Amino acid sequence: MFERILITGGNGFIGSRLARRLIEEGRDVHLVLRPGSPVPRLHGLAKRYRPWEVDLADAAGLAGAVKRCKPNLIFNLACRGVLPGRDTRGDLLTTNVSGTANLLDALRPMSYDAFIQVGSGVEYGPSEMALTENIPLAPVTDYASSKAAAALLCLAEGRQGKPVSVVRIFSAYGPGEASARLVPYVMNTCARGERPRVSAGTQRRDMIFVDDVVDLLIAAADHPGHVLHAATGEDTRVRDLIEMITDLVGGPPAVFGDRVMRPGEPERYCGDFQRTTAATGWRPRVDLAEGLRRTWESLRPSMPALQPA
Repeated sequence: MFERILITGGNGFIGSRLARRLIEEGRDVHLVLRPGSPVPRLHGLAKRYRPWEVDLADAAGLAGAVKRCKPNLIFNLACRGVLPGRDTRGDLLTTNVSGTANLLDALRPMSYDAFIQVGSGVEYGPSEMALTENIPLAPVTDYASSKAAAALLCLAEGRQGKPVSVVRIFSAYGPGEASARLVPYVMNTCARGERPRVSAGTQRRDMIFVDDVVDLLIAAADHPGHVLHAATGEDTRVRDLIEMITDLVGGPPAVFGDRVMRPGEPERYCGDFQRTTAATGWRPRVDLAEGLRRTWESLRPSMPALQPA
């Protein structure tokens, strides 16, 4: 049991799910939060975690907070650029790269049990093959490049003797995901009786349920020193995914081909996790149909018209 856990990005989609799990387990959880940032995903957890309001770009402020916190386990989930078009290249570099460097610098004088850098499968770039944990990085977007740079900084720290792991997440979805993302967008649009307007849907994605991601992050803490994949090893055609959602929700069919694919978006995006299982024993447990059902059930309370009579 880790005595004190520090999470950056703890009010984000995956970070909040991780924080909630650890808080409910009775852990001593501390969250680094940008000053004034909203925490709706942490509803009901007030006073059950310690907030440290400091921007990762503030090297001195971050170092002071880390020194006072004295964490044994650190999860670095803070990042920008997950939603395309909302952040500049400077924003990505400031938070994803410099922010990670500042955090590593703040921790360098300290002894800790594990540092988990949370990255993305897009760091590898496009590939027709399932991506393994040991292939070279070849990012093709600004976001992917910033995440790759951050991961390389962390791995370099590991080579200097620190207990560092990198967990690269593929296409995560589930309760709490931003409404602009594909799964909640289709669900919300169908629930309003409208037709989702989407791309042709020919691209294929490795959809991983958020609770499986959290399971791996926690497992990674007990097995530092690895590059790990939060993936299912199965790629689903986006068109099939959308049709699964419309069938589940009972909404109108989507308008395929109404949107174009984003620049740099890979046609296939799938992760292999055999080395991850060998290192940690982790395997994904929630299949796509069950994960979509759980996601939909989490959204239903916000849609009174869809509640049972």
